Amino acid sequence: MKPNRSRKFGKIWGLLVRGIVRPVILCKQNVMRSLRMQLILAFALCIGVAAAAGGLVSELTKSWRTASSISYIQDKEITANQVRRLVERLEQIQKYGGDADRYPAAKEESALKHLPSTDQELQSQKETDDTGTGIGSGPDRQADSGSSASSTAPKSAAPSPMPESAVPDGTGTNGKAAPEPAGPGAAEADSKKTPTPGKAAEQPAPSFFPVNPADIQSLLDDEADRPGRKSLYIIDAAGKVLYRTKGSGESRFDIPQLVGSAMDSEGTFRESHENREFTFMYPILLNGTQSYLVAKAVPEAQISYYEQDTSLPLIAGIATFLGLFYWITRRKMQLIEEMAQGLVQMSQGNLAHRVPERSHDELGVLAGHMNSMAFDLQHSLEEERKSQRLKNELITNVSHDLRTPLTLIIGYLRLLKDKDYKDEEQAANYMQIAYGRAEKLKILIDELFEFSRMTNEGVPLAKQSVCVNDLIYQLSEEYITIAEQNGLTLRLVLPPMRLFVSMDPDQMIRVFENLLTNAVKYSPKPSTIEVIVQEEGRDVKVTVINEGDLSETAELDRLFDRFYRMDAARSSDTGGSGLGLAIARSIVEAHDGRIWAESRGKSIMFHVKLRRY
Repeated sequence: MKPNRSRKFGKIWGLLVRGIVRPVILCKQNVMRSLRMQLILAFALCIGVAAAAGGLVSELTKSWRTASSISYIQDKEITANQVRRLVERLEQIQKYGGDADRYPAAKEESALKHLPSTDQELQSQKETDDTGTGIGSGPDRQADSGSSASSTAPKSAAPSPMPESAVPDGTGTNGKAAPEPAGPGAAEADSKKTPTPGKAAEQPAPSFFPVNPADIQSLLDDEADRPGRKSLYIIDAAGKVLYRTKGSGESRFDIPQLVGSAMDSEGTFRESHENREFTFMYPILLNGTQSYLVAKAVPEAQISYYEQDTSLPLIAGIATFLGLFYWITRRKMQLIEEMAQGLVQMSQGNLAHRVPERSHDELGVLAGHMNSMAFDLQHSLEEERKSQRLKNELITNVSHDLRTPLTLIIGYLRLLKDKDYKDEEQAANYMQIAYGRAEKLKILIDELFEFSRMTNEGVPLAKQSVCVNDLIYQLSEEYITIAEQNGLTLRLVLPPMRLFVSMDPDQMIRVFENLLTNAVKYSPKPSTIEVIVQEEGRDVKVTVINEGDLSETAELDRLFDRFYRMDAARSSDTGGSGLGLAIARSIVEAHDGRIWAESRGKSIMFHVKLRRY
C-alpha cells in the first residue's frame, strides 16, 4: 500500500509542479516576446519601488521632522471641570442630603443627571456641554450665574411628598437633625397641615440639607489633592474666606478684583502658551448663605508632538522612479540606438552591416527584418553587378564571335567577287566556308533572341506525357556517331520500368542536347560519357557524366550564369555564346524542375530532376 501511495503522491506533486511551472514559463515567454508587456511591468515595478522608497525616506526623516508644541489649555480645562464638579456635588448634597432614596422625585432627577467621575471624562467634555455657572468660564456664564444660583433655592423649596417612614427620627443622612423649612411661607404651610386620622402623615421634603463644615473641608482637600490643583477657597459675599485647602495663604479677597482676575483668566484661556496663574470663580448657595468657590492655580505644561510636512518623500519617490525606469529601459534604448546606427550604415551603402538581434520581442523582430532587408538588397546589388559584368562579357564575346566569322565571310565573298581563285573547285570551297560561317552567325543570333525571349516573356510550354526512357534512348542514338568521331564512348543506363513525365518534349530535348553537346565538346579524348536515368521517389533524375578539368569548384556555381563560358580561349570552333546552360535552366525551372552540377574527382555531373507524371 505504501509504494502505491507514494506513487500517487509523486504523480500529484508532479502535476502540481507542472501546473505552476508551465504557466510561469508561458507567461515569461509571452512577456519576453511583447515589448508592451515589458514596459507595463517595468512601469508597475518602478511605481512600487518609488512608493517604498518614499515611505523609507519618510521613516528615516521622521526623527528630525518631529516637532513639539507646549500648551496649557488642557490643564486649565481639567481644573475648570473638576471645580464645576465640586460645585455640583455641594449643591446635590444640600438638595438631597446624600439620601435620595427617601425622595422619589429627587431620586428620578438624580438618576437622569450624569456627572463625570474621572479625569478622562472631564478632559473629553466640551465647553458646549458645561452646566456650571462660574464667572471664570466666560461672559455668558457670568451673566447666567445669578439665575442659576437663584433657581436652586426655589427648586429645593418645592415640597415633595414622601412616605411616612422616610424620616422617622427627623434627621438627615448625615445623622443630624433635619433643618426647619426655609422661606416665609414654610411655617404657614406647615401649620395648615393636620394629620388625618387613620392615615400616616406625609412629610414634605426640606428646602435644603445643611452640609457639615468638616465635610466641606474634606471635599476641598480631596479636590486639592488631585494632580494640578493648587488652591481652593470658599468665600462669602464680603470676600471673607470660609474654607480653604491646605497650604493656601489667602484669608480675604477683594470681590471686584477677584471678578476682574476671573474675567482676565477667561480672556487668556485660549492662549496655548500662557502659563501664568489663572482664577476661576463660581457662585454657590452654601447652607443658605450666598458664597463663592474660588480656584487659583498655575497650569502645567502639556507637550504634544507632530510631524512637519516635507516634500522629501515625494522627491525621493520621483527620483527613484526616474532612475529605476531609466535603468530598466536602458538596454531597450541601446537596441533602438543600434538599429538607428545600422540604418545609417545601410543608407550609406554598407549593406554588409548587420544589426545584433539581442531580444525576442518586437525590437528583435524589427532587427531581424532589417537584417533580411539588408541581405536582400546586398544580394540584389550583387546580382545586378554580376549581370552587368556578364553583359559586358556578352558584348565582348558576341563582338568577338560576330566579328571573326563576319570577317571571314566578307573576305571569302570579296575573293569570289574579284574572281581571285584558280578554278571552280577553289571558288566552291570559298563559298562553302562563307556559308558555314554564316550558319554560325545565325545560331548565335538565334540563341541571343531565344534567351531574351525566355527571360522577358517566359517559355511557352506544350506539355504532354512523355516516356523519359524512350526520349533519352533516341537522343543517345543520335550522339553515338558524333561521340565516336571525337574519340568518345557514350554509355547509356536505363531503368527496367518506364518513367513518364509531363513535359514539353521540344523544349526538354533542347536541354538534353545542350548537356550532351557540352559533354562531347569539353570531354578529353579519349574518355567516356555516361547518361543515367533513375527513379528517386516521386521524381525522375537524368544525369550526364563526363570528364573535365575544373580548376576551381566555384566555377560550378557559374556554369548556369548568363554568358559564362568554360572555354577561356573562346575559340569559334569549340566555344559557344555561354547561353546554352542558362537557357536550359530556364526551361527546367519552367517545368517546376531543378538542374545543377556537381564535381567528383575529375568528373563533372549534370543532374536534371523532374516530377513524375
